[in-house]
Amino acid sequence: MGRFQAIEFEDFRWFPATLRNFMTDVFHINMIRFDLYKCIMPLIKDAMAKTGQKAIIDLCSGGSGPLAQVQQTISDEYDYPVTVTLTDKYPNIPAFKRLEAESSGGVGHIEYSVDATDVPEDIDGFRTIFSAFHHFPPAVAVNILQDTVDKKSSIGIFELSNRTPSAFFQVLVGGPIGQLFMAPFMKPFSLLRLLLTYVPVIPILCMWDGTASNLRAYNPSELQQLIIRVRNNQSYEWQTGVA
Repeated sequence: MGRFQAIEFEDFRWFPATLRNFMTDVFHINMIRFDLYKCIMPLIKDAMAKTGQKAIIDLCSGGSGPLAQVQQTISDEYDYPVTVTLTDKYPNIPAFKRLEAESSGGVGHIEYSVDATDVPEDIDGFRTIFSAFHHFPPAVAVNILQDTVDKKSSIGIFELSNRTPSAFFQVLVGGPIGQLFMAPFMKPFSLLRLLLTYVPVIPILCMWDGTASNLRAYNPSELQQLIIRVRNNQSYEWQTGVA
């Protein structure tokens, strides 16, 4: 594989939750502001309709990513009402609660830790992972897919990170500049967030983790290599590609 399992600070249990939450908030705002996942909405709707699912169980939700837009777009524009439940191994509870309050019942969350390699059987629905699958080395990534098959669930995995020059330019130049303008308007307002942005602790951490994310990203052929390692997956229809 061409990917490299670089170090991301967000992966470590010892990493301060406040910093992790500030960083995932940045990623969430960028996804929403630029509607970065708009192109894959039809894929999610079609997959859910094919499997008969009306509930999305989002794994590794971070700061909640694009899930509010996903829920609203599929429900309203595609006339296929769905709900979303946010989960994470290290839940960003303030972000989850904020989105739930703004969603008019369309988005909920689970406050306890949910491991994507062993999702409790009572958490049932169409699983999604947005901008997080790159965190996992191949053995763990296969376990995530295996857990999906073993529990007769379904999954959609979507990534922005990739190993193209433009992706590295975005995290090293565009992202930090954008944060300097964006920080005063992020919700909830936080003086600590402002301080750590202009010092600039948060931009540097985001640059590091963003670069590591790109190095870790799986391309479609590498995903296919993971899929063939999943046992008893013959009844599944797998699709990989770039939108």
